[in-house]
Amino acid sequence: MSPPRLRRAAAVLCAVQVLVGVAALGFVDDGPGATTRVATAAPAPVSTATTAGAPTTTAPSEAPTPVATAARTTRPPAPPRPTTTARPLTFAERIARALAPVPASCLLADGPTGAVVSLGVDRPLAAASVQKLLVGAAALSALGPDFRFRTLAVSAAPPVNGTVDRVWLVGAGDPVLATPAFAGQLSTRPRYGSLPLTPLDELAARVAGAGVHTITNGVTPDDSRYSRERTLSVWTKAQEPEKNVGALGALVVDGGWKPGSKPWVTDPGDPSVTAANAFTHLLSAHDVGAPAANGQGGAPTTAFTVAAIDSAPLANIVAAMLRTSDNFTAEELVRELGARFGGAGTHDAGLAVIRDQLTKLGVPLDGVTLVDGSGMSFSDRATCRAVATALALADQATFHGLADGLAVPGAPGTLSKRYVGTPLAARLRAKTGSITHVQALAGTLAAGVPLRFVLLQNAVASATAASVERNVLDVLLTAS
Repeated sequence: MSPPRLRRAAAVLCAVQVLVGVAALGFVDDGPGATTRVATAAPAPVSTATTAGAPTTTAPSEAPTPVATAARTTRPPAPPRPTTTARPLTFAERIARALAPVPASCLLADGPTGAVVSLGVDRPLAAASVQKLLVGAAALSALGPDFRFRTLAVSAAPPVNGTVDRVWLVGAGDPVLATPAFAGQLSTRPRYGSLPLTPLDELAARVAGAGVHTITNGVTPDDSRYSRERTLSVWTKAQEPEKNVGALGALVVDGGWKPGSKPWVTDPGDPSVTAANAFTHLLSAHDVGAPAANGQGGAPTTAFTVAAIDSAPLANIVAAMLRTSDNFTAEELVRELGARFGGAGTHDAGLAVIRDQLTKLGVPLDGVTLVDGSGMSFSDRATCRAVATALALADQATFHGLADGLAVPGAPGTLSKRYVGTPLAARLRAKTGSITHVQALAGTLAAGVPLRFVLLQNAVASATAASVERNVLDVLLTAS
């Protein structure tokens, strides 16, 4: 039997070997989310001997001892995630996205085979100056494209030895009657470079050409054809009408602006007296003597016509009104329609005639409210459908003034400084419109297919409106 000390040492050594074997088992990380248990090789067994009664150990051999290892469990590689390519937006989706920042809007674009885009087309919205397309269409329908305004210089009797007692300057509502000074002023502004002005100086020259050299009691203005209401109550002070439209009346020169004002300011006096004084000055330049204009009065019903001057054809005047967005001309056309067809030269009478004419032309008037001709009032309403229907009339000879009045980027008119140098420059022709929180555009676009379009935006900041307008036009260019 072994001595007790040796037996105890052997037992301890066996326990150590067991613990070493157990500790050889562990866990290896096999990647995220998985751990696989494996067996590891145990060290080679060690032998023990005693020298002088103390246990000693012998180093294991350098050569590894082969051991069996548990099979490693591996996950199959995850299948590659499919590459997702965003679906291209459809034309309609791109239009909707472009228009999304302005909920109070409408858009109608027509091509040769029908509507390309139709969004909110019957929604009543302020159209600002785009409304002038409705007024222009009604005027051309009622008066005809060849109609001309005729301004007269009349007297009670023919001249005797070159003298007449008095000359009445009879206004006929010519909205483009102008002095040479005003014509020169307009020529320096790119927007107004092509207005068909009626030269008041030519009328003075014709009076002199009729043999008149003295007008004993001067020139008396007659503006009885229209109401003498010089502005409209529907225009609020916030709209600054005094800076956006001249004084109204049947006898007005230079658009109703105060002579020589820069910037233009509405004539604060009686515009008919201003016209008579301007005419007197021009007569003097043609060696016709006359005292300053004095008072007002209607011409005799049996007056003798000393001289007359006609305006350009109405088609040209309507085109200029649209191209330059002339508020004054729009309001004068309303009064002329009232005087000629509505029983009175007033806005109410004229607006009733406009509605009758638009109905006759097939323009849908549901949702359309006109309280002026220019579109300056916040109370005006139109629809994309109504404006588009009026614009479509431009294909007819009677209404060629509508087509001629669409402004072109870089040319005289309201687009003289817009879209220049862009892909739209050679493709866009449009009537613009803008008042506070309202922006509108209507016209034609040479896209993949030729388009006629109307875009009205309300309750919008000007910067947002401009961005939306450009985005919509860019998308429309891709229509096919």
